[in-house]
Amino acid sequence: MSGGEEMKPLCEEKGSNILNSSCEGSHTTHIRGSAGGEYPYDKGQHLIVVAMRAYADESETHENPAYCVVAGWIGNPRQWRKFNEDWQSILDEFRVTDFHSKQFFSLDNPYRTWKPEKVARFITKLTRAIAIRRIFPVGGAVKVEPFMSYSEGERRWLTMAPVTHSGRLSGATTGSPNKPYHAAVPFLYTEAAKAAGPNTQVHFVFDRNETEQGYALKVYNDIFEGRGTHPLWDRLGEFRFADRISQPGLQAADLYTHLWWAFLEHGATGMGEERHRVFQGMKLRREWIKVADTAYFEEALAKLTSEQRRRLHE
Repeated sequence: MSGGEEMKPLCEEKGSNILNSSCEGSHTTHIRGSAGGEYPYDKGQHLIVVAMRAYADESETHENPAYCVVAGWIGNPRQWRKFNEDWQSILDEFRVTDFHSKQFFSLDNPYRTWKPEKVARFITKLTRAIAIRRIFPVGGAVKVEPFMSYSEGERRWLTMAPVTHSGRLSGATTGSPNKPYHAAVPFLYTEAAKAAGPNTQVHFVFDRNETEQGYALKVYNDIFEGRGTHPLWDRLGEFRFADRISQPGLQAADLYTHLWWAFLEHGATGMGEERHRVFQGMKLRREWIKVADTAYFEEALAKLTSEQRRRLHE
């Protein structure tokens, strides 16, 4: 969200969530959709987003991470079909079931016995499979400390709980005040919707995660039911979960989110030489990522009325 955008209060009595403050403006470059494959992609124009979240380091012992990332790749069904074939052929060549960034960069099994030349050749082929296809990064990150500094009510609204004109939280989506990565979801949805043309449907695929499926689906259904309130949401299509093996794009999303998380968390010198080398190549597609920090949160909260903000702050 740019600092130059006009501030408008969110004052609809039925309840408005943070997505209403993230969808202003326009996306000047649309990604071309296509038809292809089975329903719902067999007719019309479609784009598919595959997304992951990154919130811990490779040892999974980092108790207080400074950042979390929710991001992935967007492309049309034809590009994804070609990408999936390319990616799977590389995994087959190296006899790897599926790619996990944490395992790879910590040289855990099955990479522990690989020679450095084989490791480099494998990751180079995977990143090239991304580079040669017309798939593009979407999503963003959250700085955890400023997010957690807000009141519970404010954090609920920042994670997409609707608020009425009087400042009362309402609706089926209650927000997720203790899971900052949900505050990055507006980046993902709005960037994807803005990238689509007016007659293009955007579908979302997330990694299957039993502990998060219910909340993520509830949030999306609330947004989907709000189609007609903003032109962007008319572009929303299906939302589903898949496993990483049947949907190789999720493995590419895992790589992208992991690299950005490592850079934000550890910096260029602290993320490791090999990880930084791969990251530099990945940044050729987009050299920045949106980060929700204090300035972003304050700008979003400023779009509430004074009464809404007061009640949420209680």
